[in-house]
Amino acid sequence: MSETKTSWTRRFRLREGLVALGLLGAAIVVPGCFVETSHPSNVCGDSTITVGWFVTGNGSSLSCAQAGATEVDIRVDTDLMVQQFDCNAHVGTTPTFAGGVNHNVSVALLDSAGNLLSVTPERSVFVPCDTNTDLGNIELSLTQ
Repeated sequence: MSETKTSWTRRFRLREGLVALGLLGAAIVVPGCFVETSHPSNVCGDSTITVGWFVTGNGSSLSCAQAGATEVDIRVDTDLMVQQFDCNAHVGTTPTFAGGVNHNVSVALLDSAGNLLSVTPERSVFVPCDTNTDLGNIELSLTQ
């Protein structure tokens, strides 16, 4: 009987070992079979840019009417986005666009016929994710 009991114990322990090895193997292989359906936490949301402006001519401050200006355009990535604002608003915020990257931004001053009166040089601006980037007050100088 003791021989049978020893033989049975060996088989049981061998079976336990094989089951444990099988479970370990499954734990290693199975995670690769699951599909992640949740959104990654590093997705960058849309952002905006706010710009304020003031008009000058020959070094003096001018109203929009004195400058003959009616419109200010915020241009993002050259002309990919052109957002128009009334010159007298003196501040504007763009609609949303992709954040987390650099965008080229310029600001243009126009008259009622759409003639360009002033434009800032295009500059690269890093726009963080899910936020508004305020570029402050920009001088739009008339060249007379």
